[in-house]
Amino acid sequence: MNNKHAHDKDEIHQYLDARYISAAEAAWRLFDYNLHRRYPPIERLRYHLSYEQEIYFHDNRYIENVVQSKRCLKTMLIEWFIANQTFENAKDLLYTEFPQKFIWNRQLLVWLPRKKSFAIGRLPFAQPVSGERYYLRMLLNIVRGATNYEFLRTVDNVLHPTFKYACLAMGLLEDDKECDLCLAEASCFSGVAGLR
Repeated sequence: MNNKHAHDKDEIHQYLDARYISAAEAAWRLFDYNLHRRYPPIERLRYHLSYEQEIYFHDNRYIENVVQSKRCLKTMLIEWFIANQTFENAKDLLYTEFPQKFIWNRQLLVWLPRKKSFAIGRLPFAQPVSGERYYLRMLLNIVRGATNYEFLRTVDNVLHPTFKYACLAMGLLEDDKECDLCLAEASCFSGVAGLR
């Protein structure tokens, strides 16, 4: 008789005892193949509008000290701008291609040349309703070797006031009239549920 009390259940052991292993998983384990692997590594590339970066801090710190900290200004995107000024081979890379040749040092908060292997860069999704952040993401997928936000907004030596206007000048967007015409056309042959 087990002298454990009723409330001393080993839930992990019970789970493993009742766990079902399929024939495919059993064969995979018998051949000693890896069950989980993360290759190639994927680097999530942060991006933000000017002075809208995320800042992490302990709640017991004074806000003035947090805002004046130099670490607040060192983000992946801003350091990409700096790396494009510093390294000659960086100018030919898109922001998403950057992890193939450079590695993000989380302690120093800088991009350093990669000595071995590679990684894939991924920009988090931005919805069209997020405004300028959406258009910034579009430009980061097109423009190589940017050194600042103004560089991203410059098309054919013309500095545009917003990222949206830069996207329009590059031909990445149609004007808003196209959306209006599309909805007007759809309203002729579709009901409310179809338009939604």
